[in-house]
Formats: sequence, C-alpha cells, structure tokens
Amino acid sequence: MTGQNVQNRVPLRAAKRYAALSGAFDPKEALRRATRLDADIAIVASLLASACDTDPHNYDDRWLMRLPERRFELRALQEKNLLEKMIRWRRRFGTDQETDDLHAALRDQPPLCRAGIEQAIDDGPRELLERMVVALDWAGDLAPSADLLPVLRSAIAMRDQRQRFAEADARPFVGRQPEREQIQRWLERPISVPPVRCMYIQGGPSVGKSSLLAKAVAEFHAGRQPIILRFDFDWAGLDIQDKVGFTMEAARQLAQQSGRAATGLTEARLDAARRTDTDIKSAPSNRDNIPVDLARRMAEVLISIDRPLLVVLDTMEILRAKGETHPRRLFEWLDEMVRAGIRPLRVIAAGRGQALDGCPDRIAEAPLPVDRLDDDAAGMLLDRLNVPRHLRQDLLRLANGNPLKLKLASEIVTGGEAEWARGRRRGKEVSATYLYRSMLSRIDDPDLRRLLNPGLVLGRFSAELITDVLAPLSKLRGITKARAQALANELEGLHWLLEKDPAAPEFLKSRPEMRSLLVPLLYSAAPKACARINRAAAEWFAKHDASWARAEALFHRLQLLRLPSSEVPIVDWETAVRIDPVMRDELPPRARDLLLNIGGERSGLWRAGENTYITAKVSSIVGELKNILQRGDWLEGLDLVGKVTQAEALDPASETADGLRVFFWRSGHWSKAMTLLKGRDQTAVDRPLSPEATLPTLEMRAEFQPRRFGTDLKSYHPALNLRKLAGAAADNVALHGAMAFLTDQIDGMSPLASRGDFNAAGTAVALCTGHDERGHLRSALAAAHSRFRGDPLLEQARSHMTDPAMIAALTPYATVARNLLSASSDMLLTRYTVGVLDRLALHVNLPSGASAIVSDPLSTLTGLGFFAEWAGAACFLHRNPDLRLIARAAERWRRTMAGDWSYGPAPNGSSSPMRPDRTLRQRIDDLMASSHPAKASLAALGIWSQDGGQRLHATLRWRLCRTLKNADALWPEGPHAVAAHLISRQVPAAFVPPLTVLTFHR
Repeated sequence: MTGQNVQNRVPLRAAKRYAALSGAFDPKEALRRATRLDADIAIVASLLASACDTDPHNYDDRWLMRLPERRFELRALQEKNLLEKMIRWRRRFGTDQETDDLHAALRDQPPLCRAGIEQAIDDGPRELLERMVVALDWAGDLAPSADLLPVLRSAIAMRDQRQRFAEADARPFVGRQPEREQIQRWLERPISVPPVRCMYIQGGPSVGKSSLLAKAVAEFHAGRQPIILRFDFDWAGLDIQDKVGFTMEAARQLAQQSGRAATGLTEARLDAARRTDTDIKSAPSNRDNIPVDLARRMAEVLISIDRPLLVVLDTMEILRAKGETHPRRLFEWLDEMVRAGIRPLRVIAAGRGQALDGCPDRIAEAPLPVDRLDDDAAGMLLDRLNVPRHLRQDLLRLANGNPLKLKLASEIVTGGEAEWARGRRRGKEVSATYLYRSMLSRIDDPDLRRLLNPGLVLGRFSAELITDVLAPLSKLRGITKARAQALANELEGLHWLLEKDPAAPEFLKSRPEMRSLLVPLLYSAAPKACARINRAAAEWFAKHDASWARAEALFHRLQLLRLPSSEVPIVDWETAVRIDPVMRDELPPRARDLLLNIGGERSGLWRAGENTYITAKVSSIVGELKNILQRGDWLEGLDLVGKVTQAEALDPASETADGLRVFFWRSGHWSKAMTLLKGRDQTAVDRPLSPEATLPTLEMRAEFQPRRFGTDLKSYHPALNLRKLAGAAADNVALHGAMAFLTDQIDGMSPLASRGDFNAAGTAVALCTGHDERGHLRSALAAAHSRFRGDPLLEQARSHMTDPAMIAALTPYATVARNLLSASSDMLLTRYTVGVLDRLALHVNLPSGASAIVSDPLSTLTGLGFFAEWAGAACFLHRNPDLRLIARAAERWRRTMAGDWSYGPAPNGSSSPMRPDRTLRQRIDDLMASSHPAKASLAALGIWSQDGGQRLHATLRWRLCRTLKNADALWPEGPHAVAAHLISRQVPAAFVPPLTVLTFHR
C-alpha cells in the first residue's frame, strides 16, 4: 500500500462507516468525519463516491451507500464487536427518520422490533410498512427481525392487490353479463391433471378484453383471496424458452402473496438460478426444464396456505408474435407445473384475434368473443355517460354496439350536437371518421381544427412541433411561438383524443384506442397526404438526439413503406427495439416483418392463418432462421422449416438450403443436415458460402468427411477468422470437436480454443503421449470441476471418478443432443434418459430416484461422464438417425480423450492406440474382479434398458449375432482383445464391457 493510501485509509474508513450507518446523507457531513490534517479530502471523497449512488432518485444533493457496500461495512463492524459503539458515534451527529429506522432495525428497538413489525403487518399504515422494508433491507441479516422482510413485502403486495380489486369492483362495469357468468362457471372447475386448458377471451383492440378480464378476476377474488399468478406478455423478459426464469417469476409472485408461508422460497429461487448458471455452449442447457426443487417448494407453500390458484395470461397475441409454437409451450410449462404438485389451478387468458390457433385443444370451450355491446349494455353505458334519454335510440343505431363509437357519439350529443345525430341515416352503422369529424366540428378555434387531422397521423403534439411541422402542413401562416404554445395548451383539453406522453412530458400523444380506430381510415382515404406528413415528421424527429425521438423518426420512415415505390430504410437494432408492439402493429406488413426480424422475433411470414406460407417466398426463410438460431428456439425453427419444405421442392445448392442445413446442424438434426450437404456436393455450384454457413459446413466435413475437410479449409480459411466464428457459435462442436483435432494437425494453424481455455486436442495429445508441458490436462480437469460446481449430486459422484471420466463431462456434443431432445415432440428419448439416470444412480453412489431431484437428467448424465454411452445405447435401441450420427462423433471423442486416438494418425511420441481405452479397460477389469462377474455384467447392461439386463442381453445376442460369435473365438487372447473387436464392429461403448465379460462368464 502506498504512503498516500495509508494516509487516507483511516479517514476513508470513518466516512464509510458514517455512510453505512445513515440513510441518504449529505456527503459534506460524511467528509467532515474524515477530516484529518494529513488526509487528502479530494481522494477520500472520490473513494467514498465509488461506494455510493451519488444521484439517487428523490434525494436532492445527497448520496446513498450501495447495498453491498453497506452490508460489508456493517458486517465488518459486527465481527469486530464495534456495531453498537459506532451506532452511538453516528447518532452524535444528528439523524433523520431513515437513519433512526436503520438503527432501530439493527438494535431490535421499536418500531423495528419483532413485536412492532408484526403489529404493523396486521394493521399498520402502508407508509410504515415501506419504511420497515427499507430499514430491514439495509440492515440485512444483522437485523434480529431480518426473517420478517419477505413477510413485510408480502403484506404490502397483498394490500395493493386488495386495493386494486376494490377499485375494480367499485368501478362501474357495463354489460357483458353472459360473458362474466361463463367465465365464473369455468373458474369453478379447477384443473388438477394435464393437459391444462384455459378460458380464452378473444377480441380486437379497444373492445374491452382487458377490462372484462380484470372484472372477472376481481369477481373471483371476492371472498376467496386466491393466489394470482399474472403473466402479461408485453412485460420485458418473459420468455417461455427459459422455463427456469418463467418458474422463478411465478415463485416471486407466489412469495409476495404468501406471507410467512413463503419462508425458504427465496432461497429456492436463488438455488434454481445457481444451478442453471452454466455455460450453455459447453453443457446441455437446462433452462428449458422447470427447476424441480423450486416447483416442489412452491407446491408445499400452496398446500400450507390452502388458497385457490388462478393463472392470468394477458396480451397472448404478443406471445404468439414471438413464435408460432410459443403459446403451446406455455401450456406445456403449465402441464409440468401441475405434475410437480402445483394444483389445482385455474387459467384465464385474453388476446387479440387467433392467438391460440396453434393449440386450439388448450381452449376449454369455444373462444369467448368480445366485440359489440348488446343494446341493453350499450344503453347502460349511455346512462353512465349522461346522454339525454330522447337521443339514446339514435346513438344506439349509429354506433352499432361499438364502445368507442358510443363514447365519441356521446361526447358530441352532450355538447349540443343533437341535430347531427338526428340527421344521420338511421339503421346504418356510422363511420368512425364521421364521428371524429363531428367531434372536430365542436372545436371553436379553426386553426386547431386544421391541425388535428395531420396531427393524428403524426401522433404527437407540442408547441415546437406545431410551429415546425403541423402549421406548414396545414397551410397555416403566421403561427408565432406564442400562438403555437396557446394552441398546444388548448390541445390539453381534448382528453378524449390526447394524453401526456410519460417518455417526453413536453409532448401530448394521441390515445392508442383512438389511433387504432381512426388512423387506418386516414391512410386509406388520403395515402399521399399521409406520406407527406410522415416524411416531414421523420425529418423533424431525426434532428433530435433523444432515443425516443430516433424511434419516432424511424416509425415515420417505416410508415412510408405503405407506398410501393418506397425503399426500405437502414434500421439499427437499438432504435428498432424502442418501437413498442402497439406502434409496430400500426405499421404496414413489410415494416412490421422488418422490425420483428431485427428484434429476433418471428415475422408474419410462414404463419398459418395470417400471411400464409403458401404465398410466402421460400427465400424469406433465411433471415427468419438466423433469428431462430440466435435465440436457440428449435421448436419454432422446426415449425418454420416444416412449412417451407411443404411449400416447394428445395434446390440443395441454394442459399435457402444453406440456411436449412445450418439450422439442422445446430439443432441436432444431423442426418438431415448431412443429406443436404451431400445434395450440394452433387450439384455443380460456384456460389461461395456465407460466413454463417461456412463454419457448420467445415464441422460436418471434419466429423464425417475428413478427407474433404482440408480442401474446404484451404478455400475458406484465408477470408475467415475461424477462431472468432467458432467462439461465437451456439455450441462448442467447432472449438472442441473433430474440427479442433484436424486443425491441430495442420502446420501453421493456430488452435481454435483461446489460450488458457480447455483445449481438447492438446489434452488428448497429453493423455496419449504422457507429456503435458503446456498444462492442457490440468486446464481440462479444472474446467470439468468448475462446470458443475455447486451441484451436490455430481460432487458426491465425482469423488470416485477417474481423470478420463472427468474429462468426458466436457464433451461438446451434449448441447447438440439436448437441442435435438428439446425440439422433439416424441418423448420416448426423454423418458429413456430419465430411466437410465435412475438405474445408473444405483451404480455410482447417487440417491435412488435421482431424476426426480435434478433439473435435467441429460445434463446430469453428461456431468457423470456418460454422455457418449447414453447416446450410443439410445440410438441403438431406438433407431434415431440424427442421434446415431451424434453418438458416432461423441464416441470417437470419448475414446480419444481416454487414450484411443481416433482422429487420423496418432500424435508423435504416443504409443500405439490403446484399444480398448482407459475407461473401458477399467470397467472391464472391475466387472472381471467382482464376486459374480456374469451377474454384475447383466446388471451393468440393465442400466441401459428398462427391460433389464437379461432381456437386453438376449436382444444383443440376436442383433449382434455374427459379431458376438466372432468375439467368442477371441476369448483365448483375453478380454481386451474381445473388447477391441466389439469396438471395431461399432458396438456401443455402453455395451462393450458387460458383453466382453459375458464372453468369459455365462
């Protein structure tokens, strides 16, 4: 430590202690505590600022110590038995309420003592509860009542929920009585077994879907106090591909509403997060499986509180916009939750249009349509709107049950426009445009009336926008800044049309329900005029630096795509994602699809029921597949690919075929990928591959056509950074698979793995030669240990594992197989994997029924070093052509890492290939040394079949008749010779040790 740091250490410690024992504080006061003749206050201030939020919300000119820093300082004081002394020291300098609350929490004094907190939970004001939450959160586990923090948060959440329902119940709700009764009848029939189904409320924009949903939930809540899990899919971060995150969100909502019963739920959520915090390229991702322990803890909480469970799903059209398969996967998640014990439950959903047409079997009855109000309900709405009784029949006929039109018409007639309503043609539906114009006719200021039509297309109003854009477009001359401000002030009174923009308070913006009704009509009636408005708006907003203004400029440029002659603008991702779903839905189809693609979502192309795949171009699939690959959304990709391959014959040399081949390879459908590659090879094509297609093609060559690998590499390599491409790939097949071994054998080629990372080829060479000057083996073992660190199940088994078995856990092929399983609708392989893990657990000192306590059985099998054995046995018994190729690659890799080099010539300095490899030799020797070798071998075979070892052995004797007969003849040469013969005949590695021993002991 430098002299200057020593000089400032004590003053800084004093300032930090002051901050840690304060609420929001004046930094000058903290620095006064640090004043010392030899202290450099500027340095102390800088160091203190690094530990604080120097601009906290709602605290003018004060700082607030960050929570981790605060807890560290308080913990240090506690460990030195200085906490009480320093609290007394801090109180000498004056306190405020936040500081007093923190000290009370640390000292267990009123009102932050246990009795005071429990009393407040029962009947204390909300403000006091919020103060208690802040104080206990700051104090952490040093507060004697720290365990009441989740109870306090739950109490606040429940009070807020009760208030929301009380407000919803008090709010007048017009009509929909038959629909409400139908919903309540459905909610009286809870679901206890899969498949989970829902009541689906379906309708267009601004017809009252969400209002009906809220009313139905409030009515069900009355007297029942249910737990309500709400998923509104316009929330950021809700991704049904991530079942762990989805379950954690459900657990968070459950904990908020469960009070003391939720004890342990927070720890279970954190544990679920830790268990899935792995490198998904290196190991099978288990985020598409629910965290079993967390789900079971949730089930225990529900049982203990004995309250009904209601799941509310809103804006389902946004979920479907993310992918055709996503709604179905949401219900599959609900099925898994029910199986985990979270039952009984009720599900109610709402969305626009046919959001659930991909899984119609999940709708309990026919979708519940919400469109026009019947005459009785419309009449009740007019009563609420104080429409004179003698005008109601006219309005009912004119609006034809449309709630928004009723509100517009009522605004007109209550403003003295009764003659307009009487003069309309009776019995006909009135147009929204006519209602809008009638509303405008009530505005006295002619300038304001002229501004509103272009303004509605523009969507925003401000004094500056009126001066620069709207006035010139409306041909209003002489509009000064003062006049523009006066017009902007008048606009604020048009509450039926405009509202304040929370993102930019200086602007008014048109209400979404009005835009959805009127803007399409304006574009239809005056497309050229609308185009002029959008051009002017795009130019004006582009001059502003704010992110929302850039998004507005892009929005108006995209509106120009309504014109056939318009060119697609250059769009950056950061701006594109700021255009929210409501704005996006207003755009023309070309623009919508562009934004969806840029945002990584599924576009409107290749969807059944909308822009059908029959009319879409096959070439459009390439961009769609790139997005799907980036998201790893394999089910959605298969849905898309299936529609493309049905649409027309595919040219194997086309760019579309390249895109399909990449998707098939990354998703684990290796047989289909190789078929497309062979088709391309048979076609004379000079078109170079794109970078996205080049790396997977080289991987395919390395795995299954190694003789062509070198030729292709020479033609591709000069223009490509292979290390960068391999590092950015969705899996580690390039970094650690056959391609890594083959490139390692080429002079002048650098290893694909970065320095210090696990190097598969270098590790294998070290194992085969016995020389490891570069520490590759040490790095590999360290990587294997860290891969599943924190998993007690694996740690328990790992203590008995050899080095080759440890390294086998690093196989790059498990991720690809996991993708294959997650994309398959056939549960056969999944059930097989569960059974294998449970049977294997008995042989590797794991608890019985291990599959029930892990999130992903395949991930656990991989961690135990048995991935290649599982893949070989599974494809042998279940004849899966894709898994067969993955198994071949995985077994070649496993053998090599265990001493049996299988990638071309053995490295210099190695002995002849060890066949069988170290792992299989060890298993054979262990079986031979057992007290009953034949019985032990049949038990080892039984791991791989639910029918038991005897039955599997009979099957193998039949299917491998000639191979085993030849093996019998080799028994004089010893078990290793028999095993080498079986391996040469491609007998799965899982079967080799027991079959070898059974040759000698029958």
